[in-house]
Amino acid sequence: MHMATAHLHRIKDSAMKVVITGGCGFLGQRVALSLIAKAQFCGGEVERVVLVDKFAAPLAPALQKDPRVVVVEKVPLACLPA
Repeated sequence: MHMATAHLHRIKDSAMKVVITGGCGFLGQRVALSLIAKAQFCGGEVERVVLVDKFAAPLAPALQKDPRVVVVEKVPLACLPA
């Protein structure tokens, strides 16, 4: 089996955490809404969507209510845990 194919099979069986930088902006929120609506990314289930942004902005109501969405504001990416 090709290495990339094996990797994709492993992804399909696991829940994913997705980090969106600029997540509180217009495009970041649209990407997050799409991920939440589909609940899938690259064949894996989306378990959590982390929106990282330097600036706070009002979130779409669907993002505010969804327990899978976490917002991290005013934190440089270098400070996020691995």
